[in-house]
Amino acid sequence: KKVLKKNDKKYEINIGWMGIHILNTTTGSSLKFCEISDVYLPSDSSIKNGAVEFTNAQGEISNCYFEYNYAAFGGAIYSESSSITIKNNIFYQNDAEVFGGAIFSLSSSNKIYNNSVYRNTCFNYGGGFVFEDAVNEDVQNNILYKNFSFTGDTRIAVFDSDSTHINLQYNYLGSDQMNPLFIDENNLKLQLSSPCIDNGNPDPAFNDVDGSRNDQGAYGGPNGDW
Repeated sequence: KKVLKKNDKKYEINIGWMGIHILNTTTGSSLKFCEISDVYLPSDSSIKNGAVEFTNAQGEISNCYFEYNYAAFGGAIYSESSSITIKNNIFYQNDAEVFGGAIFSLSSSNKIYNNSVYRNTCFNYGGGFVFEDAVNEDVQNNILYKNFSFTGDTRIAVFDSDSTHINLQYNYLGSDQMNPLFIDENNLKLQLSSPCIDNGNPDPAFNDVDGSRNDQGAYGGPNGDW
């Protein structure tokens, strides 16, 4: 084990744990109801990309908990030339050195729905999500709150000359003056007075389990009852 301290956060890292890397596959892969934590992939590591990496691959990541992961690119998830559905996950205190404290997506077509992204950090660009050269990114109904980066937008950073390649809508992009009202630091379900309740995409395809309009964040939408 190694003790790592970054940005006033202390980690106890199992050095042998290098995450999950799905490369060059022709069939879909899925991660559901997993807890993924303590991956450590700094820039001088032989592997630098994400606690979970999809490269030239497709699949789904749903109802998972990512915390205390550290990578050069994409602290929790790295996607390159891939197609992933990323829905109803919690991203808490993940760090990246270069791009995307929670997610870095490069030349991909992902669906990123109903995730709660809280207190993630990038030491360069994008404390929450970073999208570069998007093919067709659909990003809806997410909560991004109290993420941090030293450069650029602390929530979502986009490096793409064609804005039609990425759909960003119905996301709660919190600031110090905008609080989603989680129950508490350890429970990211929403208080009854949260502004994120019934504030996601009104299309019935995104409705909550009870049939009401989508609640933003990891506990909203068709897969939010977990």
